[in-house]
Amino acid sequence: MRTQVVQTAAQPGILTCWLDILALANNSAQFYTVDLPEQLAQKPYMEVRMAFIHAVLCGYQPPGEAVILNPAESDIVPAGSKLIFLGRGGSPQLLVTPNSPLYNTAAASAAERLHRERTYKSKARNILVANWPVSSIPELMDGFSMFTPDNSVITFTIAAQAPATWPTKLGSCRFNFISAEYPTSVKVGY
Repeated sequence: MRTQVVQTAAQPGILTCWLDILALANNSAQFYTVDLPEQLAQKPYMEVRMAFIHAVLCGYQPPGEAVILNPAESDIVPAGSKLIFLGRGGSPQLLVTPNSPLYNTAAASAAERLHRERTYKSKARNILVANWPVSSIPELMDGFSMFTPDNSVITFTIAAQAPATWPTKLGSCRFNFISAEYPTSVKVGY
């Protein structure tokens, strides 16, 4: 929960994605499973993942074992596994064969993007958190320090005085605390 709250505050587009996933309309994105095609059995997860173009492969479930989400690219996907997708439709006909021109073009393009220098820098965020339960603020602060862009400032308005043990900075994320009788009032800080 903490991760979803923090990511939604730091990257507002994520909320749109979650709403799309959670909406139960015919055209909304859904999680679904597909049997692992025989030709992809015992292949590295990266190779299996790249064989599908109309959905996002999120993980797999080996026969009789627990679900594995976000596996390492080098993990070998065992025969008989169920693949877990996020996409529209749920059709098992998503497979692109490694011999198809589309596969070769997409694979080359993806490899080039992965090796490209990352030059994009997200802008620092100024986020206001009003009246969050005081007992879980330290956990939320940890989340903000992990998921917000560098030099972000998070301001908490709370009904109590902030404990002296709470840090004012974690990583490059700074925290401010405003104590107010009514933390959600428009007159906070005046």
